[in-house]
Amino acid sequence: MSESAWVEFEGGRLLNQGHALGELLQADALVFDRRTVPSPNDGVPRDAVVLFVRANDVFAWGPDAEAFRTGDKPGEDLYEIYRSWEQDPKWGVVAWLCFRRNEQPQDPVRNQMRMAGAWTPELEALPRNSYWAKLGGDRGRSA
Repeated sequence: MSESAWVEFEGGRLLNQGHALGELLQADALVFDRRTVPSPNDGVPRDAVVLFVRANDVFAWGPDAEAFRTGDKPGEDLYEIYRSWEQDPKWGVVAWLCFRRNEQPQDPVRNQMRMAGAWTPELEALPRNSYWAKLGGDRGRSA
């Protein structure tokens, strides 16, 4: 666990969001891009940097990403992603993506997670990956 990403205080701890973002970017778990989005102040479209969680080859072969959600608790996604990554730097973000999309990863990824001991009953309870179900199961190249 990276001690510098957490700020301890009496009664709890807070995530240092800047440090967590830096660690996740360095670990290649996050990517950013530029998008035109409505300004939260006046609704006028403006260019903004948008963060995504890298999901390449998790659900299907090829590039993929999951956008951060904002709203009532804008730091909640970062907190959950960082905690997942911190607990398991190889498979934690993949598990977070599965719960976010309410779907298991493609079969080769699922099999790798099982072999690594990262597969949980909660992941098993998610709906089967629709891409692989269409292919008829665990076919194709291995991850």
